[in-house]
Amino acid sequence: GYRRITDPELGKEFLQGALNNGAAVTANTIEELAEKMGVPIETFKKTIERYNELCKKGVDEDFGKPSRYMAPIENPPFYAIQGIAVLLNMVGGGLKVNKGLQVLDKEGKPIPGLYAAGNAAGGFYAQYYSLVVIPGLSHSRAVTFGYLAGKSAVRS
Repeated sequence: GYRRITDPELGKEFLQGALNNGAAVTANTIEELAEKMGVPIETFKKTIERYNELCKKGVDEDFGKPSRYMAPIENPPFYAIQGIAVLLNMVGGGLKVNKGLQVLDKEGKPIPGLYAAGNAAGGFYAQYYSLVVIPGLSHSRAVTFGYLAGKSAVRS
């Protein structure tokens, strides 16, 4: 399904490519966009209305999105891009780890023999997410922290 709604100024070339290959759709109304996405129109409209209300409040009471990343969806044309793995920039969650990259349980104690690396070692992007896409950032985290987790596992 479609997962991201965005402003056309954020990557015109990418957006045009997505429109050309059918990975994105555009419309001049929210109703038309919902129809092209194949989602229930009234539910989609209510979702957009709720999001716009939260933007005006400056607080995302539903999902905790930082206000600096909130912008109302008001002016056409509207775009929706399919949520496919190629478009996934990062994960905002992940497993809590210690300095040795051991996964911690809910009491904060290491789980023996369980390590996490890269984006699976969570929280990195939760505080530092950038709207700028930096190619390879996730790969470098995976390689670096994978190496460090391996060293930590050998020491244990």
